[in-house]
Amino acid sequence: MVRLCLPGIHLDASLCDHLVQCCIDDNQEMCRLLLRFGADVNARDTELWTPLHAAATCCHTELCKLLIDNGADLLAVNADGNMPYDICEDDTTLDLIESEMASRGITQEDIDEKRRVPEREMMSAMETLIKSGGDLNQLGEQGAAPLLLTWLSSQLHIAAACGYLDVACFLLQHGAALDLQDRDGWGAIHIAACWGQVSPSASFTHPASFANTDLGFHTVP
Repeated sequence: MVRLCLPGIHLDASLCDHLVQCCIDDNQEMCRLLLRFGADVNARDTELWTPLHAAATCCHTELCKLLIDNGADLLAVNADGNMPYDICEDDTTLDLIESEMASRGITQEDIDEKRRVPEREMMSAMETLIKSGGDLNQLGEQGAAPLLLTWLSSQLHIAAACGYLDVACFLLQHGAALDLQDRDGWGAIHIAACWGQVSPSASFTHPASFANTDLGFHTVP
């Protein structure tokens, strides 16, 4: 790996992925080397974790400081909707991150706005799909239907699991089949219930939009 970081040798994108693993292992020397030769401090793995997510959840305070000093995004949102400070359980490390957020003037409004970005990106992608005549009920590469998916870059995530209710409502209004199952036999409501995103009393935010739609919620006597 050191040889690949020498001047004149292209730093492959896959090496940036190693940054996350280095943060898990608390390998500060290798992190410095990767950053020195161009690794993206905000590189993401398949679950959209950044190096700072990894360092924060592993309670590596000094490594978090190193990443922050090199431009780590304090408000990066992973596939579970968590920012680095959300998954940090060590008081010292959490204090470092929150102090840095405060020094930059980051407010709760900024945090909330950043959390909404993935859902907005999905909504935009679904609007484009509909305008282009795409099939909302076609299973994706991972065997999931668009009603069950959210679009983040090249990744597909379960919309129901993420709680993207506005997007789910939008898709239902445009013909997405609520009872469509993925390749594991799961429907949108199965997934939402599994991830704790749906309850019969407070699931969809626009019930009036579904006058003719059976959402599958039934009161048990």
